[in-house]
Amino acid sequence: MSKGAGGAVGRYFFDTEFNEKVPETFGVDFISIGVVTEDGREYYAVNRDFNRAAAASNEWVARDVVAKLPPESEWVDLEAIRAGVMALIEPAKTIEFWAKNNSYDNFVLCRLFGGMMSFRARLAAEKGVEKLYFRDSNTLREVLGRPTLPEQAPETKHDALADARQERREYLYMMALRP
Repeated sequence: MSKGAGGAVGRYFFDTEFNEKVPETFGVDFISIGVVTEDGREYYAVNRDFNRAAAASNEWVARDVVAKLPPESEWVDLEAIRAGVMALIEPAKTIEFWAKNNSYDNFVLCRLFGGMMSFRARLAAEKGVEKLYFRDSNTLREVLGRPTLPEQAPETKHDALADARQERREYLYMMALRP
């Protein structure tokens, strides 16, 4: 947590994995989430109820996401995931969630809590959050002139926790470049 103009700002770097090729739905099938705090604390979970048949029929998801998941015995239900995410978040007036190409990730995170309004209400009630921002690290990179970023090991890509760790690493690197 760092100090912002309005007091403490909680920064969380996250990634979700999902299958957007789910038959007969208007949405995505949430598979996993990884969240890393600015000070390095972490949370990772796999949704035990994702549609395995749909994931298996999507070659990319099966190869690049499902193959990297931990054993099924470690997968949990959505309530446990909501509780885990909330346990990681510390009370703050302002919270920022950072993700790369964050539209889908933000959507999935908010849907986990019943939608944007439900997520905001829960953060306000449980953590005292007054302002919630979703930030796209690609935008920060553009503002800084597209610097070359630290590389992520290819074999770790599309593992939600590894991607969240990389998101934090890149953010800290880019913030050090700012004048």
